[in-house]
Amino acid sequence: MRWRDGQLLASITPWPYQEAFKLWYDQTRLAETLRDLCPKGDAPVWSLMKPDEDILLEPTVGGKSGVEARVSCRKVLQPS
Repeated sequence: MRWRDGQLLASITPWPYQEAFKLWYDQTRLAETLRDLCPKGDAPVWSLMKPDEDILLEPTVGGKSGVEARVSCRKVLQPS
């Protein structure tokens, strides 16, 4: 994890490695998996963050980052 422009960016590589490649090519399942990894609304981490800060989950497989597949955990928590 690292801070980037007020966002806590976590690079996620599913394990086992073969599963990571399967997810990489199944974007719907990849997005669902990342959304499920977001901390819940009552998780202590949110009390440590400012309202304009976010947690971003970014898939990484074989040295490639999926910037376009990033998931904003704040958006996941917003009611639909």
